[in-house]
Amino acid sequence: MTRGEYEDIEKKIADGYRLSVYLEPNPEIESLKKANDPYIEAYSLPHICVQNGQVWGATRSTHAIIEPGKGYSPGLGFAYSLTFPLYCIFFANNGKDAIDNTGFKIKLLSARQYRILEPRLHAPGEKVWSSDAPDDTDSLAASIHRGKAHRAVFRDQNGILRSHPLDLTFLFETGNRVELHLEHAFLPPPFVDPTEFEVRLRKLIPNFDTATAAPTFAAQTDAAPFSSYRKFGSDGTGQTYSEILTGQYSHYQSISVFADP
Repeated sequence: MTRGEYEDIEKKIADGYRLSVYLEPNPEIESLKKANDPYIEAYSLPHICVQNGQVWGATRSTHAIIEPGKGYSPGLGFAYSLTFPLYCIFFANNGKDAIDNTGFKIKLLSARQYRILEPRLHAPGEKVWSSDAPDDTDSLAASIHRGKAHRAVFRDQNGILRSHPLDLTFLFETGNRVELHLEHAFLPPPFVDPTEFEVRLRKLIPNFDTATAAPTFAAQTDAAPFSSYRKFGSDGTGQTYSEILTGQYSHYQSISVFADP
C-alpha cells in the first residue's frame, strides 16, 4: 500500500466509511479447499484501527467450527492487515484466557494464501453526532427514532484512529446528554498498538518481509488483547472496563457517530 493509498483510507475511515475484505483463495493451498470447488468470499470488518501507515480490520468472533466426529469449537474471528501480507485467527474465548492471565493466543498466516485479498470501502450513512458539537443532538434523535444502528469513530490518547460499532446509544431528555457504549470485543494484539506489534513481529520473525510473503508462512504468538469496549459521554470523556472499576476517565479526540446507511 502506497503512502497515498494509506492516506486515502485513513481519511475515509475518519469520515465513517465501513470496511470489508474480498477474498479469492489460492487453489494450491490445501487448507482453503472446499470439495475441490473454487470459491470466492467476503467478510465485513466492523472493528478497525489505523496508525502510522498501518490499517487492521477484524471480523466479529462469531465464526462457528463444527466438525463431524469432533463436535463444536468456540467461535473464531479473523483480522486482516492492509499493510503487510498477513492475517490472523483469534478465538472468542481468548478474552477470558487473557483476563485469567493464561494468554491470548493468535495464529498468524500469510495473506499470500489468497490469490486476491482486497479491501472494500463502503460509504457511510449520515454523521449524526460529534463531541465537537455535543449539544447538537437533533440528527442523533431522529436516527434513534428510525431504529438505526450506529458506529463511533475517534482517536485515542495515542493518536490511533479507531472505528467500532456501537452497542448502545442513549440520548437523555435532561440537557441533551449523550451516552455511548461501544460493542464489546476482545481483539488481537495489533489493535492494542499496530506500530508496537510490527516491531515485535520483526524481532520474532527472522527476515520478516521475505518470510511473510511465502504462502506457507505460519506462526503463533500471544500478547495482551485489545478490549474494544468504551463508554463515552457528551464531554468527550470515556472509560474502559478497568477505568469504570477505578472511577478514572480518559479524554478522546473528536468522537463522531455515524448511522448505518
